[in-house]
Amino acid sequence: MLLNASGCLDALTAPDVARSLDAYVTKTVTPLPRGGNEPVRIAETELGMLNSIGLANPGIDRFIDEYLPRLAELGVPLWVSVGGFSVNDYAQCVARLDRYAEVSAIELNLSCPNVDAFEEPTAEIVESARGEAGEALVA
Repeated sequence: MLLNASGCLDALTAPDVARSLDAYVTKTVTPLPRGGNEPVRIAETELGMLNSIGLANPGIDRFIDEYLPRLAELGVPLWVSVGGFSVNDYAQCVARLDRYAEVSAIELNLSCPNVDAFEEPTAEIVESARGEAGEALVA
C-alpha cells in the first residue's frame, strides 16, 4: 500500500498526487485550531528538508465542515491523523470522526517531535481512542 506521511502532502493543492496514492493521510487535526510553531518552520538541506510546523491545523470542527467534504471528492480512502495534549483530546477527535463514512482510518499522532509532550501513557490514549472508534482506528 502506498500512502503519504501525515503532513507531507496538501491534497487540496496537489489533488493529482493524492489521487495516485492507495490512501491519503491528512495533516494532523486537533480538537482546537492551532497556529503551529513560530516561523521559520522549514529549513532546506542538501539532502532534503527539516520542519517544525507544530501541528498547525484548523481544529476538528472546521476540518469536518470544510475540509473533509473536499477531501472525500479525491476518490481515495482517507486516513485522518489526530493529535492532542491529553487522553480526552484524542478520544474527542476519534469520536467525532468515527461518524463519517468518508473516514477509512484514523491515525493517532503520538510522537510529533515539534510540540511539547505530555505525560499521559500511550496505552491510555490508544485504549480511550479505541473505545470511541468503530472499525476506522489505526493505532
